[in-house]
Amino acid sequence: MRNARLIALLLASAAVPAAAQQAPAPAPAETPAVPLPAALTAEQMPPVPLELAERVRPYLESRGAGFAGWDPTTRAVLISTRFGNVSQLHRVAAPMGARTQISFEAEPVSGSYAPGKGDVIVVMKDRGGDEYYQLYTLDKGRLSLLTDGKSRNSMNAWSHDGQLIGFTSTRRNGIDSDVYVMDPRDPASARMVHESKGGGWALVAFSPDKRTAYLADYRSVQDTDLYTLDLASGAM
Repeated sequence: MRNARLIALLLASAAVPAAAQQAPAPAPAETPAVPLPAALTAEQMPPVPLELAERVRPYLESRGAGFAGWDPTTRAVLISTRFGNVSQLHRVAAPMGARTQISFEAEPVSGSYAPGKGDVIVVMKDRGGDEYYQLYTLDKGRLSLLTDGKSRNSMNAWSHDGQLIGFTSTRRNGIDSDVYVMDPRDPASARMVHESKGGGWALVAFSPDKRTAYLADYRSVQDTDLYTLDLASGAM
C-alpha cells in the first residue's frame, strides 16, 4: 500500500512539468509600424517599424531654401523654405535680411508673384501627397481656390504683364491635361484654349501682346514638340 502511494506521488510530480511544457508560448508583442498615408497603396511591402522611422528622422527633417521669384514692385525676394518636411513661402526684403513667412499651410506650397504688377501671388498645393494640385491666390496668409478642387492642375507661366496665367488641368475628363488661360483675379475667367490628348502638354510662354501662346508637348527627354497657339482662334 505504501509503495502504491509512492508511485502515485511520483507520477503526479512528473505530470506537472509535462503540463507546463504543453502550455502555449505567449504571443510576441506587435511592433508599432508607421501608418500608411491614405493616398498610398502598398502591396507585398513589410511594415516600417515606427522605431526605425524615429531613428532616421534627424537625417530627413533638414532645412533648405530656394529662389521662387521677385516682388516686382519692391524687388524683395520670394523664397521657398523647408522647415521639417513642409516647404513654405517667405519674403526677404533686402540682402541678408530676415525671412518673413507668408504661407502657413500643412502641405508644401510653391508660388510666384504676378510679373510687373506684383499684386497677386499664385501658389500650387496638393493634399497628402496625392499630386492632385490646385491653384490658389495667397493674400495675408490665406489661400483662395482658383481651380475646381477635384482635377489635377499645374501652373505653367505668367504673361509678361502679369495679367494672365497659363495652366493645365484634367477637369474635362480626369485624364488629359488640357491647356487653360485665366486672370487669377477672376477665377470665372478660366477658359480652355487647347484640348489635349495625354499628360505632357504645357503652356510655356505668352507673346508680349498676349495674342499668342507657346505650347510644348513633352513625350520624353528626346521627344518634345513646340507649337504656337493663336489665343483668339485656337489655331495652332
